[in-house]
Amino acid sequence: MKNDNEILGEYYYASGTISGSLDALSAEFSGYEKLPVRSRQPGNVLYRARRFGRYYVLKGLAPEYRDDPTMREYLSKEYQIGVQLDHPHIVRVNSLEEDPKAGLCIVMEYVDGQSLDQWLLTKPSATARKRIIRQILDAMAYCHERQIWHLDLKPSNILITKDGLTAKIIDFGLSDNSGFAFRQTGGTRKYAAPEQLAGQYADHRSDIYALGGILKRIFPHRYGRAIRRAQRPDPNKRPQSVTALAKLMRPRWWLWLLPVVIVGLFCWWMHPNGKKFPVTLDSGQTVYAKVLSHWHRTVAFVCPNDTTKTWKDFPNVPSGDIVIPAHIRLRGLSYRVTELDSNAFDNCSNLMHIVLPEGLERIGCGAFSACNRLSDTLVIPRSLKVLESNAFDDCHSLTVLVWKAIDCTTGPLPNLDKQFFYRCNSLKKAIVDDSVYVLPPRLFIDMEWLEEIELPNHIRELPHEFAVYSYNLRDFHFPDSLRKISHGAFYASRLEHIVIPDHTELIGSYSFSYCNYLRDVDIGSGVKHIESYAFNDNKSLETMIVRCVEPPTMLPNSLYGIPDSAVLYVPAQSVEKYRKHEVWGKFRRIEPISN
Repeated sequence: MKNDNEILGEYYYASGTISGSLDALSAEFSGYEKLPVRSRQPGNVLYRARRFGRYYVLKGLAPEYRDDPTMREYLSKEYQIGVQLDHPHIVRVNSLEEDPKAGLCIVMEYVDGQSLDQWLLTKPSATARKRIIRQILDAMAYCHERQIWHLDLKPSNILITKDGLTAKIIDFGLSDNSGFAFRQTGGTRKYAAPEQLAGQYADHRSDIYALGGILKRIFPHRYGRAIRRAQRPDPNKRPQSVTALAKLMRPRWWLWLLPVVIVGLFCWWMHPNGKKFPVTLDSGQTVYAKVLSHWHRTVAFVCPNDTTKTWKDFPNVPSGDIVIPAHIRLRGLSYRVTELDSNAFDNCSNLMHIVLPEGLERIGCGAFSACNRLSDTLVIPRSLKVLESNAFDDCHSLTVLVWKAIDCTTGPLPNLDKQFFYRCNSLKKAIVDDSVYVLPPRLFIDMEWLEEIELPNHIRELPHEFAVYSYNLRDFHFPDSLRKISHGAFYASRLEHIVIPDHTELIGSYSFSYCNYLRDVDIGSGVKHIESYAFNDNKSLETMIVRCVEPPTMLPNSLYGIPDSAVLYVPAQSVEKYRKHEVWGKFRRIEPISN
């Protein structure tokens, strides 16, 4: 009989795709195979089944528990938590469905793998084990950032793919967060924190305790300091985050380098970090550069006036066309231009055109604010990593924005009024380059005159508050590969018609709220969930087409304020399902989609 450290991992994961007869491509599950369950949560049953040519895992309730409201609530809770998680090292939860064989069940991905314990028996290298523990820590940090706690971490709930390169955390049956009023207790004795075993309140620090045990299992003779602190009985004395635990894992060999550090500090003191130098550009203007790091040879262009942070009333204000160089020379050495500091060109009202170099990593707050003659096309380089608020406010003559930044955040100021192109009254078109796969949140917020946004078809997510208050954006082509429309993406925009593609699975809260001119909505067949107030107060809505055979899950307030005259069109075979649905049934007219 196997103990808790020998629970098999293969009940979740074999090949994700299958071959064989055409019935494997059916929309219905088939080829059910019951799988062993060694979960600490009683009453569960697992099946492997296939649909659309792929294997899936169905996690449901044993027949004797299927009518138990508490057990159904627990299963629904597990789904609500799991569906929020989209991380390469956490098992993907697809949907919550009623299945003829499994009853109410969670449909999850199916991956080829073995449990962490089994993988360790193959004696992987230290490099491979370090890679796996980094992936586990990264996944748990992702969960904790979203206030989600696993509460049953152990080797049997961590699977390693057959190639030994990827870890997957599974079984969120005991997981919790602060948003649920009911809670479960439990865990595996060897890895559960003392507060869990005592039936007391458990949170992310209980996961930290379990991570200490897993770290010890993977590296029995290393990271003693991190393990001891993670497994302290008092939760308040443990590392308070996964990041803090990871820091404790760093080697302390730096103590031996103290003499080198002292010499390095002396050398740093002798070099011009933080000092400003005038620089004459090839285009003829004189600007000022501040050395950021003499060691890395990086500088930032800054405003010379430390008092007012503006060029106004300062001699030799940059004007005309300016080309920011990728490199400059100071004291005979070449430095990279990596930043345009806050207010670097603020109030340079005669600046006509700007060329930003590849290699630029940060544009600071208000860097080009009130450059009201800055005109034509603005190209944001691929290398940009940080765009701060108000960077291009009041640039009234800009007409086109070309966004090429492939890994940019809009920060770091944590305020709710971030805007980057506010009052750019002539900026009517934004183009996102084909090299971009991820967009930063709030990128096009408050661009009131924007009329057109072009996105590449491979974009999979429209980020948080993507184009809020786009009062002139009447039409938008959604990328074919789009999977998620995040919170408030088009809040209070002027969209009149939207067609959401079939690949889209989630429409976030407030995504299309207060779109008062929105008349026609066409929702693709892949949408599974619509969050709160997604279509709130669409007062001009005339028709909504939903192509999903199964009604997407949604809350009653998702359609608040829809006019009584609006007509819902659904697949002919699903009309009755929609009419009987708690939320969709509120439409007074529900008709079949005409061919």
